[in-house]
Order: sequence, then structure tokens, then C-alpha cells
Amino acid sequence: MRADLEPCGQTAILHVHGEIDAYTLPRWQELLEATVTTLAAEGDRHLIVDLTGTDFVSVRAIMSLAELTTQSCRRRISLR
Repeated sequence: MRADLEPCGQTAILHVHGEIDAYTLPRWQELLEATVTTLAAEGDRHLIVDLTGTDFVSVRAIMSLAELTTQSCRRRISLR
């Protein structure tokens, strides 16, 4: 799994490529947390997670996204 963060004004797009499975899940969770922390510090207000480049996304990875939505709301960042 690899990811690139593309800034676009007050929006950032996290382009994710590869597989998000049990092996890459810890890295995925760290990536999500670090991205939201960075956006909050920079004053960005919107995050788009682009999964079109992924070959596989586990249920646990989707659950991590759901948890991130709650964290993001507290930091006033909308997640799409």
C-alpha cells in the first residue's frame, strides 16, 4: 500500500494504491491519523479519501475509515 496526499485549497485528497489488508492495516491506521492531524494543524477542512487505486480493501480498513469520520468531526474536518 502506498498513498499520496494532494493539497487543493482547503481540501486534500488522499490517493491510496495497492491493498489494504491485515498486513497493511497498522500502516493504514497510522496514515489516516497522521493525515487528519496534519490537516487540522494546517487549517484544511476537507479530506477526500480516493480508493480507486486500491485492489483490495478489508472490512477492518473500512471500519478504520468509519472511526476516522468521528475523529475528523471533532477536529472540524469533513471526510468523504
